[in-house]
Amino acid sequence: MRAVRLLAIAGDLGAARAHLKYIVRDGVTREGAPGRLYDANGDDVDGSTFLDRSEKDPHQFRFVVSADEGARLADLKPFIRDLLSQMERDLDTKPPRTLLEDKRTVPRLAAVLLAWP
Repeated sequence: MRAVRLLAIAGDLGAARAHLKYIVRDGVTREGAPGRLYDANGDDVDGSTFLDRSEKDPHQFRFVVSADEGARLADLKPFIRDLLSQMERDLDTKPPRTLLEDKRTVPRLAAVLLAWP
Protein backbone atom coordinates (compact mmCIF):
# COMPACT_ATOMS: atom_id res chain seq x y z
CA MET A 1 0.00 0.00 0.00
CA ARG A 2 1.16 3.54 -0.63
CA ALA A 3 -0.34 6.96 -0.13
CA VAL A 4 0.09 8.90 -3.33
CA ARG A 5 -1.09 12.31 -2.19
CA LEU A 6 -1.68 14.17 1.06
CA LEU A 7 -3.39 17.54 1.32
CA ALA A 8 -4.17 19.23 4.65
CA ILE A 9 -6.95 21.80 4.86
CA ALA A 10 -7.95 24.12 7.72
CA GLY A 11 -10.65 26.76 8.09
CA ASP A 12 -13.04 27.33 5.20
CA LEU A 13 -14.75 24.21 3.91
CA GLY A 14 -14.98 25.50 0.34
CA ALA A 15 -12.19 23.21 -0.89
CA ALA A 16 -13.64 20.20 0.97
CA ARG A 17 -17.08 20.88 -0.56
CA ALA A 18 -15.54 21.08 -4.03
CA HIS A 19 -13.62 17.85 -3.42
CA LEU A 20 -16.77 16.00 -2.30
CA LYS A 21 -18.67 17.28 -5.32
CA TYR A 22 -15.85 16.03 -7.54
CA ILE A 23 -15.67 12.52 -6.06
CA VAL A 24 -19.42 11.89 -6.27
CA ARG A 25 -19.82 13.24 -9.81
CA ASP A 26 -21.22 11.09 -12.62
CA GLY A 27 -18.70 8.89 -14.38
CA VAL A 28 -16.56 7.92 -11.39
CA THR A 29 -17.20 4.17 -11.65
CA ARG A 30 -16.20 2.04 -14.60
CA GLU A 31 -19.90 1.84 -15.48
CA GLY A 32 -20.21 5.64 -15.50
CA ALA A 33 -22.18 5.91 -12.26
CA PRO A 34 -21.53 8.58 -9.59
CA GLY A 35 -19.04 7.88 -6.80
CA ARG A 36 -20.49 6.58 -3.53
CA LEU A 37 -19.31 7.58 -0.10
CA TYR A 38 -18.86 5.09 2.73
CA ASP A 39 -17.36 4.99 6.19
CA ALA A 40 -16.36 2.45 8.84
CA ASN A 41 -19.99 1.64 9.63
CA GLY A 42 -21.80 1.65 6.33
CA ASP A 43 -21.76 1.81 2.57
CA ASP A 44 -24.03 4.82 2.02
CA VAL A 45 -22.88 8.04 3.69
CA ASP A 46 -24.21 11.56 3.15
CA GLY A 47 -21.38 13.95 2.29
CA SER A 48 -23.36 17.07 3.19
CA THR A 49 -23.89 15.74 6.73
CA PHE A 50 -20.13 15.23 7.04
CA LEU A 51 -19.48 18.81 5.90
CA ASP A 52 -22.11 20.26 8.24
CA ARG A 53 -20.58 18.47 11.25
CA SER A 54 -17.06 19.43 10.15
CA GLU A 55 -17.68 23.14 9.62
CA LYS A 56 -15.83 24.24 12.78
CA ASP A 57 -13.22 21.48 12.86
CA PRO A 58 -9.75 23.06 12.86
CA HIS A 59 -8.06 20.02 11.31
CA GLN A 60 -9.17 18.37 8.09
CA PHE A 61 -7.20 16.02 5.93
CA ARG A 62 -7.87 14.65 2.48
CA PHE A 63 -5.69 12.01 0.89
CA VAL A 64 -5.75 9.38 -1.81
CA VAL A 65 -4.70 5.79 -1.14
CA SER A 66 -3.61 3.36 -3.81
CA ALA A 67 -2.99 -0.28 -2.90
CA ASP A 68 -0.02 -1.74 -4.77
CA GLU A 69 -1.97 -4.95 -5.35
CA GLY A 70 -5.34 -3.21 -5.60
CA ALA A 71 -6.22 -4.89 -8.89
CA ARG A 72 -6.26 -8.22 -7.04
CA LEU A 73 -8.83 -7.03 -4.51
CA ALA A 74 -12.47 -7.73 -5.33
CA ASP A 75 -13.49 -4.82 -3.08
CA LEU A 76 -11.18 -2.04 -1.88
CA LYS A 77 -13.44 -1.02 1.04
CA PRO A 78 -12.27 -3.67 3.55
CA PHE A 79 -8.65 -2.80 2.78
CA ILE A 80 -9.27 0.92 3.36
CA ARG A 81 -11.27 0.28 6.54
CA ASP A 82 -8.42 -1.90 7.87
CA LEU A 83 -5.90 0.80 6.95
CA LEU A 84 -7.83 3.45 8.87
CA SER A 85 -8.26 1.12 11.86
CA GLN A 86 -4.49 0.61 11.92
CA MET A 87 -3.97 4.36 11.68
CA GLU A 88 -6.28 4.87 14.68
CA ARG A 89 -4.26 2.34 16.69
CA ASP A 90 -0.94 3.90 15.65
CA LEU A 91 -2.08 7.42 16.53
CA ASP A 92 -3.97 6.29 19.63
CA THR A 93 -6.97 8.31 18.52
CA LYS A 94 -10.09 7.78 16.50
CA PRO A 95 -11.09 10.39 13.94
CA PRO A 96 -14.71 11.19 14.76
CA ARG A 97 -15.66 11.77 11.13
CA THR A 98 -14.44 9.76 8.20
CA LEU A 99 -15.65 9.50 4.63
CA LEU A 100 -14.20 7.30 1.97
CA GLU A 101 -14.93 6.97 -1.71
CA ASP A 102 -13.86 3.96 -3.72
CA LYS A 103 -12.90 4.92 -7.25
CA ARG A 104 -13.15 2.03 -9.67
CA THR A 105 -10.11 3.18 -11.59
CA VAL A 106 -6.89 1.53 -12.64
CA PRO A 107 -4.93 1.73 -10.42
CA ARG A 108 -7.60 1.33 -7.72
CA LEU A 109 -7.84 4.44 -5.59
CA ALA A 110 -9.79 5.57 -2.55
CA ALA A 111 -10.18 9.20 -1.48
CA VAL A 112 -10.24 9.59 2.31
CA LEU A 113 -11.53 12.64 4.21
CA LEU A 114 -10.89 13.02 7.94
CA ALA A 115 -11.84 15.79 10.37
CA TRP A 116 -10.89 16.32 14.01
CA PRO A 117 -12.71 18.83 16.23
